[in-house]
Amino acid sequence: MSSTPPLTTFCQTVKFMRPSFLNDLGSALMKRAFPMFTAKSGSASEHTREKLSAAREAGITRETFILDTVRRRWSGGVSLPRGSYYAVCNDEFGNDHGTLARELGAYIEGDDVEHVLVEDLVMPDHAELLASHCQAPAGLRLTLPPGEGAGNPLLIELVASGFISKLEPGYGFMLYLPLDIKVMEVEGVFDLRQREAQQWLARFLPKGNELFSMPHACGLDSFAAMLPDLMAPERGGSDLDKGLGNLLRRSGAQGLVFPSARSDVLCEFTHGQLSDFRGWNFVDYRNAAEDKFMPKMVYLDNWFTSFGKAEIHLAPDDSPYAGSWRVEGHIAQQRREMARRSADSLDTVVILEDPSP
Repeated sequence: MSSTPPLTTFCQTVKFMRPSFLNDLGSALMKRAFPMFTAKSGSASEHTREKLSAAREAGITRETFILDTVRRRWSGGVSLPRGSYYAVCNDEFGNDHGTLARELGAYIEGDDVEHVLVEDLVMPDHAELLASHCQAPAGLRLTLPPGEGAGNPLLIELVASGFISKLEPGYGFMLYLPLDIKVMEVEGVFDLRQREAQQWLARFLPKGNELFSMPHACGLDSFAAMLPDLMAPERGGSDLDKGLGNLLRRSGAQGLVFPSARSDVLCEFTHGQLSDFRGWNFVDYRNAAEDKFMPKMVYLDNWFTSFGKAEIHLAPDDSPYAGSWRVEGHIAQQRREMARRSADSLDTVVILEDPSP
């Protein structure tokens, strides 16, 4: 088996959002409601410090840790620019089956899950609406419902800060965030939607090479068995995907197509050729500065084998769809996990005790 990953040309419509797309109101809401999405460096925000103090006083904090740098899934090193990630679309209109919206939604603070709703608007159905509100071919609609009791804290803070006018009782607020859609063509990409790439990784990991090894992967026998770890739900991913990203970059890969950790992912083959997919992202390595890589990365953790309540479904080996697979229940599981997690505006993460039934 070759120790060099098989690379191909990636040519696909992608969708993405950049902080530079946002006006002052959009930036303020993103920083408050999706703090780690705009994270840059290392000290916790005042909002997070207050929440952390309250959680400790209430005795519901199970774990707290601060990351030295902002973690990025499959980054392969600290030099990867933040604007390197894209949702892979299924058509030229930007239909990604909600992948980008779920990626953003994963950064909502746990106690704000009910206070901001994310909806993906895809052309052509919403063309007129998007043109009038955010002058973009695609967009996300953020809905801030009025809330119950004391009201929606996000709305209250936006009004108090002067970003929006005071609302009548019972009224919520909608904000449209512009997205961009484009066709991207990149040579030298490791595309995990392709059977050759999946088979290579399944053969490589149990053995490793001079750049990367994982002793506990010796029992893996298929790509499907790797999915629980490759789709680990932690924000920023795991050390494993960082190590594999490091390996790919050192092997000359210019990019990677990988399954979303927030989606019910589909990878369908017909007679060995990719025929359908859902829930995939692309990370572009071309603009990353050269990192000082370790001589060899050895990943010593045990392999994560459980998907919790999510399930992996495989096509029969004797069918025209042999090799196909899909993950179901992952989206619902993510929603449950979000209720237990609170993240700061930079890189502090707080894990709360399981909520009472």
